[in-house]
Amino acid sequence: MTKRLLLFIFIMISIAFGMAFIPFHNSIRLDGEISDGEWKDAKEYDLTSGGKLMMKKEKNDLYVAMIAGKKAWAHLYFSHDDTVQVFHASAALGEARYVKQNDLWRTVQSFKWELRDKVYNGELVKKQQDHFHQYGWVSNNNNFGNGMIFEFRVNVNHTDNDPPTFACVVAEIL
Repeated sequence: MTKRLLLFIFIMISIAFGMAFIPFHNSIRLDGEISDGEWKDAKEYDLTSGGKLMMKKEKNDLYVAMIAGKKAWAHLYFSHDDTVQVFHASAALGEARYVKQNDLWRTVQSFKWELRDKVYNGELVKKQQDHFHQYGWVSNNNNFGNGMIFEFRVNVNHTDNDPPTFACVVAEIL
């Protein structure tokens, strides 16, 4: 009886631990590393700086990977009418929002820094899922992986703009 109970507990813990590592997408993990086949079928663009941009849309989610040549930070800018949203990833994630009023751009939402984790593990995956469900986007930060790869997941409904109009910036840290 005791052995069966322990085996059952072990199996349940194994299932729970394994489920914590289920990525958002079948193949894309927001871990700052590009694994074999992870971005297959993505559109790829070479950047003039020598980096690379990859994009993939699935249902309402847009996946964007930016690869720099050195440690970097990254922004995704989404534009809709007179509003620009900035999704920032460096040592932490943050979002800002600007609105154009009378030919001047005003900050209506300042950056609130979150997800400063330094290890990609089940706990971080849960935090990434929570962030995505709360804010409609998430990315890895540059504290794990090699600090040169940023993988974003954005719900295009969160941007009030379908198809999304956006720009990407990946800035290398000197």
